[in-house]
Amino acid sequence: MIEDLHTAYWGRFGGGYRARRNFYFGFVMDLIDDMHHWYHSKGLKQAVVSKDCSGIHIHDSIVVLEKNKLYKPVHSNIA
Repeated sequence: MIEDLHTAYWGRFGGGYRARRNFYFGFVMDLIDDMHHWYHSKGLKQAVVSKDCSGIHIHDSIVVLEKNKLYKPVHSNIA
C-alpha cells in the first residue's frame, strides 16, 4: 500500500497538481505501463515491484498494489 497520496498535491512536499516531480503518481504511472508491458516494447520501469503486481487499486489517498503471480494474457475466440 502507498498511503497519504493527497500530499502529492502539496507544494511543500515537492508536489503540486500534475507536477513533474510528483513521485507518487509518476511511480504509479510506471506501474500501470509495466502491467501492460505485453502490449508495448518499452520494457519495465519498476521491475522490482511490477514483476509481481497483478493489479492496482486506487482509492482516496491510497494505492493498493495486488501481489500475485503474473501470467501472459491469452486471447480466446468464441464462435
